[in-house]
Amino acid sequence: MATRAASNLWLIDKAPIDEITRARLPSKEQVLLRYYHHHREMGKTASGSRKAVVEEVLPFWSRAGIPTTTVIHAGTKLSKLLKAYNDLKKNKNKDRPKHRMDEEIFKGDLQEIFDLAHSSSLQRADVKDEDKEFLRSQREDRGESFMAGIDLVTAKKVEKQVERGTRLKRLRECEDSDIARLTERAEIPSQSSSSSSSPVSTTSSPARGSRSQRKKLKQSPSISVKDLNLISTWDREKLSVRQATSTFAAAAQVLVMEIGSMAVSKSTVHRARIAGREQAAEKIVELRNQEIPERLVLHWDGKLLPSLSGNTEDRIAVLLTGEDDAEFLLGVPASSDSTGRNVAAVVLKEVDEAGVRDKIIAFCFDTTASNTGMVQGACIRIEQELGRSLLWLACRHHVHEVILKDIFEASLGSSSGPDIGIFKRLRDRWSFVDSSQRETVETSEDLVEFFATNDTASKLKDDALAFLKEALMSKNHPREDYEELFRLSYLFLGGEGPAKPFRRPGALHQARWMAKAIYCLKLQMLKSQLSLTGREKAGVERVALFVALVYCKQWHEAPISVKAPLNDVLFLEILKTYPDQTVAKAAEQALRRHLWYVSEENAGLAFFNSRIDVEEKKQMVKALDKPASKKELKRLEGKKMTTSSSLSSFVTSKTRSFFQKLNADEGFLAKDPALWEEDDRFKDARKRALGLRVVNDAAERGIALVQRYLGSTKSAAQEKYLLHDVVYIYAPRMATPGRPRFSPSAGGRRAAGNIHLAQAQTVIISQHAAMAMLQRDMAALAAPRSSRALNTSGLDRCELDLATANFRSWRRSLEDWLEL
Repeated sequence: MATRAASNLWLIDKAPIDEITRARLPSKEQVLLRYYHHHREMGKTASGSRKAVVEEVLPFWSRAGIPTTTVIHAGTKLSKLLKAYNDLKKNKNKDRPKHRMDEEIFKGDLQEIFDLAHSSSLQRADVKDEDKEFLRSQREDRGESFMAGIDLVTAKKVEKQVERGTRLKRLRECEDSDIARLTERAEIPSQSSSSSSSPVSTTSSPARGSRSQRKKLKQSPSISVKDLNLISTWDREKLSVRQATSTFAAAAQVLVMEIGSMAVSKSTVHRARIAGREQAAEKIVELRNQEIPERLVLHWDGKLLPSLSGNTEDRIAVLLTGEDDAEFLLGVPASSDSTGRNVAAVVLKEVDEAGVRDKIIAFCFDTTASNTGMVQGACIRIEQELGRSLLWLACRHHVHEVILKDIFEASLGSSSGPDIGIFKRLRDRWSFVDSSQRETVETSEDLVEFFATNDTASKLKDDALAFLKEALMSKNHPREDYEELFRLSYLFLGGEGPAKPFRRPGALHQARWMAKAIYCLKLQMLKSQLSLTGREKAGVERVALFVALVYCKQWHEAPISVKAPLNDVLFLEILKTYPDQTVAKAAEQALRRHLWYVSEENAGLAFFNSRIDVEEKKQMVKALDKPASKKELKRLEGKKMTTSSSLSSFVTSKTRSFFQKLNADEGFLAKDPALWEEDDRFKDARKRALGLRVVNDAAERGIALVQRYLGSTKSAAQEKYLLHDVVYIYAPRMATPGRPRFSPSAGGRRAAGNIHLAQAQTVIISQHAAMAMLQRDMAALAAPRSSRALNTSGLDRCELDLATANFRSWRRSLEDWLEL
C-alpha cells in the first residue's frame, strides 16, 4: 500500500484532496490537487478531469455573486496552469539556479485564487459593490476575506432567472414541436377557405380531423421542399442548409392550417438540393439545346480565384451568344494555368460537352497575348482544333479600356501600387466635399476661354452634349456606372440636370478601369475643394475633357457590331485634330495596335451601317473584286491606316468570306445600295451581322457570377449545376428574355407564389389563418391563465407580427401577453 507521503505531488508536497472547502474562492493549489484526484485516483481522462474541476470551481464564484468567464475559457486557463506545472517537472533533475527560481515563483503563485472572473466584472452595474470589493481583496490577499454565507438577494435573483429560463424553454419546446410536424410536403388551406369572412372559433383546431377532412386535406395545394423554384431561391440567396431548413419551416408554418405528424431536417433539405440542382441542370441543358441558334459567337475570360482546396486557380468563364440577344453559360471550369494552350483546351472541352462545335462562326476575346498570339495563342489553337477559320471579334470594350489606361498614364503618370493615390485621397476627403458646388466648363474661366478660342473643341462639345442628352433620356444602360459616366460628363460640359449628389467613391483599384473616367470627372468638378498639385490639376483636366468630349460616345457605341469599322476610322480622324495632342497621341497609338475591325474580313460589317452614304457603299462593292493581301492578317497593321483612308480601301475579295461565314445570301450586293433596305436578303444578312457580339461583357459577368457563389458548395459538379440554375432562371442579364421558367405544382403557385423564402418577410396570410394559429398556440401555452380575460391589444400585436412573418417578434409578443 502506498503511503500518503508517496502520493504527495512534487513541489506542492501535498496529496490530492477529496473536495474544495473553506469560504473563500478556490486557489490554484486547490485546483491542481482536485485535478490530480480525478486524474490519478479516480482514473478519469485529462479532459474529463479538467471538466470536473471547472464544474466544481464555478459554483464558488456564483455564490460570491461574481460573473465568470465561459466554461471553455475556464478549461483553457486550467490547461495553462497544468502545462506550467509539467514544464517545471521536466527540469526538476537539472541543477541550475534558473530552474530553482522558477519553482519558488510557481510555489508562491499557488496561493493566489484561480481567477475565473469575467473581464468586465468590476465595471458591470449588475454586480454589487460589496461583491466587487470581495473580488479585489481575494486577488490581493486570499486570506484576508471570506464569504459569510448565502446571499439571499442574489439567491432569489438566481431563482427567478432559473424560473424564467424554464418558462422560455417550455415555449421553445412548443415552437419546436410545431416545426417538427412539418414534412417535405406541408398542406395549406385552399383559397376559398382562406378568404372566408366567417367568425373565428375560440377553440383550437384539432391536429387530425375526420376521415373526410383528411381526404380533403390530401387534395389541398401543397408546397414541397423538393420544389425546384424553392431550391433555386435558396441557391440564389446563398443560404446554407441550416438557413434553408429554417426558412422553409417558418414559411410553411405560416401557410399551414392542418398538418399531420411530419419531420423536416437538414439532411432532407440537403438531399433535396443536391437532387434538385442536378434535375434542374438536366432540364436547362435540354431547353438550351432547343433554344441555341444556328450561328454562335464563343466567348471566354479568365481570372485567378480561390479554389475549393484553399489554394488559387485560374477559372475560365465560357459562354455562347447569338442572335436576338441569346446568351448561354457553358461553365466556369478551372485551368492549370492561363497559357493559350490550356485555355483553348478548357474552352473546347466545354464546347464539346454542349455539342455546338459546328455552330460556332466567331469568337470574342480580350486582346491579351495569351489569346492573340499567332503561334501559341488560344484563338489560333481553337481555330486549328475546329479545323476552320472563324471571325476574330476582339472585345471593343477591352480595346477602349486600353485607350483610357494609356491616356491616363500620359496625363497623370503610371501607378505601381494596386490603388491609384489621387483617387484614394478623393475617397478619404469625400465627407468634407459638397458636390453641389461643382465647377463645369461654363464656370471655369480657363475652360470658357479654351472653348471660345478653339472651334474644334467647341464643335466637339456641342456634339457631345447632344449625344449625352439623348443617351441619358433613353435610360437604357446595362450598368449603373455607365449611366453615372454619362451623367457626370453631361454636367461637366454644362448640361442641366437634377441636383443629385455625386455617388460616394467605391472601388479604386487598377482593375476597375471605369474608375479612371468617373473619378477624374469628379476630381475636375470638385478640384476647388481638394488639395491637388498643379500637375495633378492639369492631368485631371486633360482626362476629364477627353472622356466627356470623345470617349463616352465611342464607349457607348462599342457593342454595335456594324458601326465598328466606321467608328474606328472616325476616331482616328478626331484624334488627328483633337486640341490636346499629348492625350491624342497616346490614344492614337493604343488604337492603332487594335485595328481589328478594319481588317479585310471584318470590314464586311460596314456594309450594314446606315451612316455610310450610298456612294461609299458603291465603292465598297467594287472593291470586292480587288485581290486579297498575300499576308493574311486578323487585324490591320497600324502603319497602314491613314486619316485619308476610306472604308472601301480596306475591302478586298477576302471580305466575301465574311458573308460566307455568316451564311448570308450576297445577292443584294448586285443591287444599287440605295435599294438595299427594301431587299429581304439584305435585311436577313444585317440581322445576322447585328447578332455578332463584339464585346466580352458576357464572359466578365460569368466570372463575377462564380466569384459570388464561390464556396456555396464543395463539389465541382454541384457548383456547375448551381451556376446553370442561377444563370438560367434568375440572372436577368445572363438569360434570354422570354425564356420559360420551371413551373411549380398548382398548389405551389397558389401557396407560395413568388414568396421570398430567403428572408421570410413577404409572406401574406389571411385573417382566418393568422387567428387560427394564434389561438391554437394560446390554447396550448396559456392554459393555466384561461380564467383571465383576453387582452385584445396584446392579441392585435401578435396578429400583426404573424401576418408580416415577423416570427421572433410574434413569439415575444405572445410571451408579453402571457405575462399580463
